[in-house]
Amino acid sequence: MNQLSRRDDGGRRGCLVDLPSEVLASIFSFAIYGFPSTEPRILTSMRLSHVCRHFRHVALTSSQLWTEISTTPRAPEIGLLEACLQRSNGQPLDVYLNLYFYGKRVSTRFVPELEEFLPGGLPIVEHHLECDQSLSILIPHAHRWRSLHLRYMGAQGFSGSSVIFEPLQGANMPLLETIVEYHYSEEGDCSNRTMSYASSWNIPALSTLILRDCLPSALPSLTSIRTFNITLLCLRYVLRAFGMLRGMQSLNDLCIDVSVID
Repeated sequence: MNQLSRRDDGGRRGCLVDLPSEVLASIFSFAIYGFPSTEPRILTSMRLSHVCRHFRHVALTSSQLWTEISTTPRAPEIGLLEACLQRSNGQPLDVYLNLYFYGKRVSTRFVPELEEFLPGGLPIVEHHLECDQSLSILIPHAHRWRSLHLRYMGAQGFSGSSVIFEPLQGANMPLLETIVEYHYSEEGDCSNRTMSYASSWNIPALSTLILRDCLPSALPSLTSIRTFNITLLCLRYVLRAFGMLRGMQSLNDLCIDVSVID
C-alpha cells in the first residue's frame, strides 16, 4: 500500500496521488469493500489514511469509508470504533457485534445409576452470554443502524458485560433494513433463538432476514420482509419456519436450507 505514493525515478509523485479526491475516494471504497475480508474493514480504512498526507485528507473526509463498524473479537479497537462514528458523519451504519458465550460449573449432582461412569457426579453448568464494550458505544447511534450482524463465539477467557440489548428496549431504528444472526450449534451458545431482543424495536424498514438456527418469531411484524434466508440445524424448527411465511406478505426471495439436519 505504501508503494501507491512513492516517487518515481524522475522525482514525480505516482499517479494515484494526482487523481481528483472524489476518484481516489472511489478507489479507496473499492479497496475496502470490494473484496472478502477476514479482519475488520475499518483497519483497511485506517491504513489508507496513514499512507501520506493526501491519502489521509481524502480518507478522513470520505464518510462512506467508515460506515462498516466491526472490531476484532475479544480485543475490540475501541479508539478506532469511536473515530469511525465521528468520521462516518451521520451516515447509515452496518454494525457487526461479537457476542461471547461460556459455561460455568456451579454445582454437581450425584446420580447413583451413573456413579460407575461419573464417580465425581454430574456437573451442573450455567451458561452465560456477554458482549464487549463496543455495544455500549454503538447504542446511542442505533437510529443510524442500517444492518445488524450478530456473531456468536466462545468467550475463550474473555470477560465482558452481561447487559446486552436491555438498553435498547423500545428503540427507534428507522433505517434498519437487515438483520443477520448466525448460530453454529444447537444449544452451545445459550442464546435465545426467537430474536426476542428485537421484540420491542420500532423497525419499519426491516426487509431482509439472514438467519442460521434461529426463528424470527418474536419480531413485532413480518409483513415488510422481502428476503428470508434461513439455515436450520434441527427438525423442530422446520414446520415453524414454514408457518411464518404466511405473515411475510411482501416476500419475493426465499431460501430455507435444511441440508445440515442429520
